[in-house]
Amino acid sequence: GLALQAWHQILSLASVVSPQLNLMTHGATLWVAAFGWFICIQYFVMVVPSQACQEEFALWKSRGLDFEGIDFLVHAPALPIALLDVAYAKSAPLLRAAVDSSRIYCFLPGYIVFYLCVITWNHRRVGVWPYGLMRALGTSVSKWAMFLCTQTLVMITFATLNLFLIFLRTRR
Repeated sequence: GLALQAWHQILSLASVVSPQLNLMTHGATLWVAAFGWFICIQYFVMVVPSQACQEEFALWKSRGLDFEGIDFLVHAPALPIALLDVAYAKSAPLLRAAVDSSRIYCFLPGYIVFYLCVITWNHRRVGVWPYGLMRALGTSVSKWAMFLCTQTLVMITFATLNLFLIFLRTRR
């Protein structure tokens, strides 16, 4: 998600000289911004408070590295960047024309399923989850299904908030 947001910002900058790139980056803004919301809020709500995360912070602190501070700097900017992109950086009329909400609402759940499949595959190969809180899900199909549904609902909520911001900007 963070890499996606970074590439979106780079391509948005390059879109100043390319009409095709301009339309593409405007069309991707809604779902890229939803990832920005997701990365920042979920990190501070779910990841940081988890025991596994706190243990990892303590481990790195004992080794002389402020991993907590680094992680903060990695995750905190995602939401402000997303908000600035939707609310100010992009052309409001072009955003309204380029964004197809029906595609967004199909794409986001598909991406979440894809992402969970990739990290599950990686877990089977190396035996480690990217987020310690995933250990608690174990092999329970019902826990994973609830996790998947919750994450999808959260992501769709963030996309809807971005749509609302776009609507407010184009109403003026």
